[in-house]
Amino acid sequence: MRSKAMKMFAYLAVVLMLVSVLPASALAAGNNDDRMMQRGASDDADQNITREQIRDRLNATDDAPRIEANNRVKTANQIKSNGVNTDAQYRSAKDRIVTVRNDYADAKKDFQDVKIKINNKKTSADSEEAAEATCAYITHTIDYMITHLETVQENAENGDSDTIDGYIEQLQQQQVNVESAQTRQEFAEIAKEVRSIWNDAEKDAKYFAGQSVNERLNNFLTKSEGISLRLEGEINRLKAEGEDTGELEEMLAEYNELIEEAKQNQERAGETFQNRNGQSDDAVNEANQHMRQATNNIQDANNVLKDMFDELKSNRRGSAVLDGTGTLTANGNGTAVFSGNLTLNMSTTNAKLVIKDFAGDANVAIEGDYTEVNDSDEDDNNRALVYHNLTGTVEITGSRLTVMVHGDDVSITAEGKGSVILSGIGTYKVENSGVSSGNEQWAVVTTSYEDDAEDGDDAEDEDDAEDDVEDEDDAEDGDE
Repeated sequence: MRSKAMKMFAYLAVVLMLVSVLPASALAAGNNDDRMMQRGASDDADQNITREQIRDRLNATDDAPRIEANNRVKTANQIKSNGVNTDAQYRSAKDRIVTVRNDYADAKKDFQDVKIKINNKKTSADSEEAAEATCAYITHTIDYMITHLETVQENAENGDSDTIDGYIEQLQQQQVNVESAQTRQEFAEIAKEVRSIWNDAEKDAKYFAGQSVNERLNNFLTKSEGISLRLEGEINRLKAEGEDTGELEEMLAEYNELIEEAKQNQERAGETFQNRNGQSDDAVNEANQHMRQATNNIQDANNVLKDMFDELKSNRRGSAVLDGTGTLTANGNGTAVFSGNLTLNMSTTNAKLVIKDFAGDANVAIEGDYTEVNDSDEDDNNRALVYHNLTGTVEITGSRLTVMVHGDDVSITAEGKGSVILSGIGTYKVENSGVSSGNEQWAVVTTSYEDDAEDGDDAEDEDDAEDDVEDEDDAEDGDE
């Protein structure tokens, strides 16, 4: 009898080990999910989880697992819509992923430990200890699978999301079945069913995740075309002013060539995914290879882009760099855009202020009159603060900021490391490493500041200045 019990437990162990390999490999395939998990701090896991605790957590109802899953999706989606609690919610979602991973690892270790004890005849395959370890292992394996599917689901199209929803519901039903299972045979049948569900879910998840990544590549490359046009216009302006632009033109040609190569690789990946042919393992691997090549092209292009920005800054009026040792002071009417790890103190009249907090650590203190505008962007998790009709003083600190202020009587002092673009009518001075630039002029706009303010055409200059700094941010982001 004991031999039969041992044989059944060994069979169950093999089934579970096969299942357990799947979530880890699938989650490792998603760069964004893997990065999110790596950035989190581990939570302590309960290694002595009992069947009663599992039952309490699932609330002993068919709906409980589904409610828990819906709450997790809701938490992730709220990150994009709630500007006040964005940072806390992001950390909460990240911690959830880390916790699920750690709980799964702990349950797997407990199961393996029990298997060793059974082999060494220190416990029985029929023992409560073996049943608890098996129940916890299957439950956490399913939870790990569901968490991965939910991260894929957030970026999926509506039809694809429904497909993933179906897999999640099937896995949640198996969680309920685990709770009512009593025998090794029942556990083994559940494990086999979970493996069958996951074999199909994993293929679809890889396909949907690949499509999502490829779409983001396409969006980035589309934006890169706009960057190229702005750079071409800036080079033509310098050339018309008599500057030697030969090196810049060569760099722009190299940048355009690399972007074109990236676009071709991205399109090849899209063709592989087309008509759902990308669901086969070979097709997914081929598409991933094209996307990796496109990413390499983009990284090379961004390196060229950084060199171009450095060269342009040395020729462009109203553009300056802070090296972390000095200070910039500026006074004028127009638009100022800052990007980097900075501390800003400013005063202004009737201004628009936009603060993009890419690191989530910005501190903003305003004294004066203003209207705060909700600027939630569903496609961007970065915290954004927008103020209109601002008259007063502002202090801003942050490790990765893009700040744009547009108004009258702008007076700014900036310290830290980053880039600055000033356009309008005014003067500025930069001191880096004890060396002062002397008084410089802001970049002149195409028409007078007064006419622009009346006609609303100043928005174009404001957008151009903001685009230049964001282009530099894009060059940095592409390397991450």
